[in-house]
Amino acid sequence: MKAKVYPLNTMVSETSIWASPFCLHLEIICASLAKGTSTIKMLVESEDINTTIKWCENLGATIKKVNNKLIIKGVNNEIKFSSSLFISDGTSVTAKLMLPLLSIVSQPFGIKANEDVLHELDSLSYFYDTYGISHYLENEMIRFESIMNCVEAEFDGSIDIYLSAGILIALPLLNGSSSFRLRAPVRSERSYNLILKILKNYKIDIKHPATMRYEISGNQKYKSCNITTEIDNYYLSILALLSHKIEEDAFLRIINYRPNKLSNEYLLFNFMCEHIATFKKYFPSNSLKRKELDYHKIELNVENSLPFLMVLGVINTKDTIITRVDFSNYHIKKQFDIMEKSFKKLDLKYTCYNNEIVVSPGKIRSKKQLNCHHDPYVAIALSILALLSDFPIVIKNVECIFNVYKDFFNRLLDYGATIEFIHDN
Repeated sequence: MKAKVYPLNTMVSETSIWASPFCLHLEIICASLAKGTSTIKMLVESEDINTTIKWCENLGATIKKVNNKLIIKGVNNEIKFSSSLFISDGTSVTAKLMLPLLSIVSQPFGIKANEDVLHELDSLSYFYDTYGISHYLENEMIRFESIMNCVEAEFDGSIDIYLSAGILIALPLLNGSSSFRLRAPVRSERSYNLILKILKNYKIDIKHPATMRYEISGNQKYKSCNITTEIDNYYLSILALLSHKIEEDAFLRIINYRPNKLSNEYLLFNFMCEHIATFKKYFPSNSLKRKELDYHKIELNVENSLPFLMVLGVINTKDTIITRVDFSNYHIKKQFDIMEKSFKKLDLKYTCYNNEIVVSPGKIRSKKQLNCHHDPYVAIALSILALLSDFPIVIKNVECIFNVYKDFFNRLLDYGATIEFIHDN
């Protein structure tokens, strides 16, 4: 499917914030493992969330959607596959989160996915080697046959946050104790505190005796709880960027803001509040108001934020340096390659120096057609770029956005955007 996204004339005056997909994934998995029935409020619909629900149901959990919440009866910490085949229809998010958990069960299993997801999973050799997990590719599937071991593990600080979360979910269920250490510098550092907070809600205790070192006792039990998912600071950052389409003396009311300062996405939103928009806290609502752009350097410390940061660089009034770009990371390199093709087609300027990208200010000079190559965060970034530009952009394969935010385009339409959808024959 293609979407022709037109420049946005002006923003609406009021909106609400979605729940954090990252938090929701973790809460669904923890509740599915727990003894008893849990309730999770503030549901955000997406294909990735539906995949996580299906995989947890395959572990034996009973999950019901009721209005804007999930009611989950867990497996009482006793995992047994109803099917040894797990299917990933969208991104690699569910697979990375649940792969460690599946690997502690004494049952062989397979993950069926598209070529990109299989390639990304196959590239996690540092994880497989550390925990003694054997795997092999077979046609459109990756198979696993060995059980995850208790070890003192040490990883590079750039390890994928979804995989890290999956490891920390799985280790407390092993028979023995283990440790998990990260080498500096650590990307997504704040998000580890958020992971520990969610695990603590489900009665899992992980000791944190030193900077980026975690001690995990085995034979722990997940217990049910009722929880309201934290808000999505990544989406709030998108709104801060779109605030530049708000009239000069107007503002955007945020009607359900609740601070979520533990995630790395909060750092992104905090940066936006310092340099892109003014965020004021009132009761019972909060507001975003545009301000003059003022920034020079941005750290890449949030998963999947590189496309968004490159768009930020385009709308700036001076060159923008994006630092801590790990081009050896498969996922980051893939997103950069897609954005690089888009920039060349749009005649936008950038340069690379080691682990930095310098993006120059630019304008879209004519209507262009771009391909997001099924990456939802690239598709989101290109959609935002179109809304902020002077000419429309046609984006191919935008249905991938539904993996992350099912109602993304509906929200843009509510904000006053004009979007034409072209379905492929």
